[in-house]
Amino acid sequence: MTPLSSDALRRTIREVRFRYRLRVALRGAAICLLAALVTFVVSAFGLDHFRYDPWAVASFRIFAYAAVLGLLVRFIVVPLSARVSDERVALYVEEHEPSLDAALVSAIESEPRALEGRPDLSPELVRRLVETAVERLEAEA
Repeated sequence: MTPLSSDALRRTIREVRFRYRLRVALRGAAICLLAALVTFVVSAFGLDHFRYDPWAVASFRIFAYAAVLGLLVRFIVVPLSARVSDERVALYVEEHEPSLDAALVSAIESEPRALEGRPDLSPELVRRLVETAVERLEAEA
């Protein structure tokens, strides 16, 4: 297996993973921003309703901070802390580009097994599979 094709495949997977994580972060930030705005509007109406009593100010302040913190954890921290495997990234790419016909998934799954020296996998076949996947990815890009 040529290191160049293997490196190109790994580089592509890293790039897709980066763009996926960026998409998750931006979506989470948008959700948090919108929900924080709603939280602060609800707090403002609540404070107005209770005539800015000291207990109301403290309660709504705690409510707003807890809501924003919870939203940040739920929509940004948790999704970004999850490790996405190469196989899942390959599946994600193939779902969004069905013309690859499972070439990327096959290459990602076969490559580590071939490097282990398994006798049931032909290194030449795996090398060609990885090269084909890289060529098809470049053609789609």
